[in-house]
Amino acid sequence: MTEELDNIVLMALRKDPQQRYSSVEQLSEDLRRYLAGEPILARTATLRYRIGKFVRRNQLAVAAAVLILLTLIGGIIGTTWQARVAQAQARANRRLAYAGQMHQAKQAWEIANMEQLGDLLEQSKPQPGEEDLRGFEWYHLWRLAYRHGERFSLPHPSDVWAVAYSPDGQRIASGCADNKLHMWDAATGHQLATLSGHTGNIWAVAFSPDSQRIVTASGDRTAKLWDVATGRELVTFNGHTNQVTSVAFAPDGKTLATGSRDTTLKLWDVATARELLTIPTNAGWVNAVAFSPDGRLLATGHSGAPNVKLWDAATGRELRAFNEFLSVGSSVAFAPDGKSLAVGYRNRLSQLFEVSSGKLLATFKGHTGEIKAVALSPDGKLLATGSADRTVKLWQAATGEEVATLKGHLGQIWSLAFAPDGKSLITSSDDHTARLWDISIALEFTTLKVVGGQYAFAKFSPDGRKLAAKDFPNYAKLLDAATGRNSWFSGGQADEVMSLAFAPDGKKLVTGQRGSMAKLWDAATGQELMTFKGPRHWSSLWRIHPTAKGWRRRVGTKQ
Repeated sequence: MTEELDNIVLMALRKDPQQRYSSVEQLSEDLRRYLAGEPILARTATLRYRIGKFVRRNQLAVAAAVLILLTLIGGIIGTTWQARVAQAQARANRRLAYAGQMHQAKQAWEIANMEQLGDLLEQSKPQPGEEDLRGFEWYHLWRLAYRHGERFSLPHPSDVWAVAYSPDGQRIASGCADNKLHMWDAATGHQLATLSGHTGNIWAVAFSPDSQRIVTASGDRTAKLWDVATGRELVTFNGHTNQVTSVAFAPDGKTLATGSRDTTLKLWDVATARELLTIPTNAGWVNAVAFSPDGRLLATGHSGAPNVKLWDAATGRELRAFNEFLSVGSSVAFAPDGKSLAVGYRNRLSQLFEVSSGKLLATFKGHTGEIKAVALSPDGKLLATGSADRTVKLWQAATGEEVATLKGHLGQIWSLAFAPDGKSLITSSDDHTARLWDISIALEFTTLKVVGGQYAFAKFSPDGRKLAAKDFPNYAKLLDAATGRNSWFSGGQADEVMSLAFAPDGKKLVTGQRGSMAKLWDAATGQELMTFKGPRHWSSLWRIHPTAKGWRRRVGTKQ
């Protein structure tokens, strides 16, 4: 304030009249301004000076405004911080939820609940603007759910009880709960025809050996013969007093066998529909029937004991009963050479018997539901079993070893059949579909999952499409994760591969090897890009870890 009074006095005493107060009134006004705390004329009115005078005149209001401003700023800072905390918590919650979904998805895959698996995979996809949390585990499960060797799915209006492959490999036939026979192109899955005539469910279908006719067994107590080319009904086989559950052509195509819930097995002349022989089985419902490859024998599966019987096809004489103490015999199939017989039971087991002696050759365990269908591949090496647990399993017929599990159906498997070349398998289910599977892809894909088998260890690429694997003895291989086919392999390395890792972008692959060495590869071409050599005092066990800018050795064991 003293400074302002000095300014007023100095201005009043200036020699230049132009710089002094022009009147006493002007001097009085400046003194009034000084006393009122307003800016005076005797001092240069800078912004800082004017603001200072304003603050002094309005201390309470300015203090209140500053307090409000600080409160607002504090509120904004607090809100922003809380928002960031909430976002971080939301991200953490999403990650936890994602982890839980993947755990549930894995369990759904293990129990073949494909509907739940699909829902969980769909829920895990990011919404617009959300961080994509999906890692290799999501893509791995997605491949299992949608690309596990399945070529295509054939939709039906209702449950599909039976399927058959034509011997020439050109057609697939399916019997449905809509009482109709459906015909499909085996190469494309295109529907060729729908044949009507039955008044009950179609429980079984079978092609003639020349692929020109097809027979259907129905709940209306009849079997019908159809012309494949025209779809015309040729013959109706009447004689059973209960549902006809199974049918089979003799290898020469001239005789037809039908099994029924009336507990009888009947043989018919195909050309005339004349009944040739009626065999009382005395073992409950006839659930399955099959001719031996030479046509001399018939095998039947039953609801009562003995569960499986062998018959002379010419005379109807019972030759042998198999395993009277297991369970309902739901399906039977002869091996291509006729020397063994596969049987599926409702107690979740399948067995392989020697036909000549009745000796048990192998037991197949692994399903968690009753076995609905069995089939042997044309070369006799694989046994396929379809189950109420919604899966199909492939087994080595000679050893009983499980080699693949096909998952994709949402309901029980009721029927299955190999293609004549053994490369495909058709399955049916009460999920209203029949599905065609590529056997080679299914077998190769399953091989990739074996730890300590063909591949010692493996790593998925970041996008889940490639799989790097250590193959015995010393090679690194890159494979297509969907098909299992080799993309490239590293060749004859002298130093054993001990670990694998992809770059974050998936474009490069590094292998850690015995002898304190690592190699960098182009993941697309398999070209070796660089060799890293470590200190000699480090042993052979490397753990390679990708970083944003390169690679680092994570663990080494000093010798």
